[in-house]
Amino acid sequence: MRRLNALLCCGLLLLVGSARADWQTDPVLFFDKFTALGQAFDPAMAELYADAAQIHSVRRYQHGLERDQKMAGDEWKALLREVLPLARKLGDKNNFSNVLITETETGFTVAAHRYSVRQCYIDENYYLKLVHDAGGKLVIMEEYSETQPQHRC
Repeated sequence: MRRLNALLCCGLLLLVGSARADWQTDPVLFFDKFTALGQAFDPAMAELYADAAQIHSVRRYQHGLERDQKMAGDEWKALLREVLPLARKLGDKNNFSNVLITETETGFTVAAHRYSVRQCYIDENYYLKLVHDAGGKLVIMEEYSETQPQHRC
């Protein structure tokens, strides 16, 4: 009887272990993967974006002018693959803090403070919106950031 109970326990542990989420379905692990790929300047980062994603960036200048930049996901993915080698040379990394992940009706929102290492400023309004694609994997459907052209270093 003890042997049967031990086998059942082991089987249950294997079942629970195999049911663990991975980075493609868990928003916390997905964001960890996103930041790791960004830190490594890995072009695979582009694959985390849906082709239909909306990328929105507001560039704020010292004199008060703001410039909106919007791009579709497929365009952003191509641009990312092109500029990541240059970003690596420039040391243009982002660090994230105060990360808050909330579930929404359509997926998840990841809000964070994004620190630009090269420009030395914090974007406190940064966010990603994640949704599940047709295969059930998380993808970035929207990204919002605020940038500054001037260094604060």
